[in-house]
Amino acid sequence: MLGGDSSMSTTLKDVFITRVSSVLPNAPITNEEMESRLGMIDGNASRAKNIVLRNNGIRKRYYAWMPKQHHPYQCAVGRGRRQRH
Repeated sequence: MLGGDSSMSTTLKDVFITRVSSVLPNAPITNEEMESRLGMIDGNASRAKNIVLRNNGIRKRYYAWMPKQHHPYQCAVGRGRRQRH
């Protein structure tokens, strides 16, 4: 029974994972490339970046947009500005 409603009962069935895969878009971005791709904060490099990256152990990451595309944040800001006018 789900949700506490005694008038409705649900029978759960067995589910099996038969395959696992992954798809990673584009080439990986290294820690050194990250700020050039994502942008800096008010034109300044992050002071905490190296500490955070050292502690989290991430060496590279994947992003779904291409370098020549607008950053998703920039696209959202642009849409917001257009909607206000």
